[in-house]
Amino acid sequence: MNPSYNFTGQVAFVTGASSGMGLATARAHAEAGAAVVLADIDQTALQAAAEHLMAAGHHVLGVRCDVADESSVAATVQATVDTFGRLDMAFNNAGIQVPPSDAADEPAEVFDRVNAVNLRGVWACMKHELAQMRSQGSGTIVSNAA
Repeated sequence: MNPSYNFTGQVAFVTGASSGMGLATARAHAEAGAAVVLADIDQTALQAAAEHLMAAGHHVLGVRCDVADESSVAATVQATVDTFGRLDMAFNNAGIQVPPSDAADEPAEVFDRVNAVNLRGVWACMKHELAQMRSQGSGTIVSNAA
């Protein structure tokens, strides 16, 4: 049996939200009554996901966000608060993988990008989400990067 949740009046922030687990999480939060911010670097997929959820009657904001860029994260969290007035839940799901390769052949730029998204990106999200949640006195964060 699946539990049911009532997130009416709450605001959820989901990274990596244009597909896969991120989109499924955003949809579940929206179906449970939350206003949802979909954050993703893929503008085309993000727009399609946001439009689909809005067409189903959900309160959704789609924002292009590169989690590896702290200023992009800060702006997206601020857009969340500007639009919905608060931030109650965050699901830090954005993550990338590269095709398997021989480490001897892997360029440092690939290693740096993976770590920028999967490690630094989660840190940047948590930093700005926590600051907002602390200022309002509550909130919950789940991090699920690849």
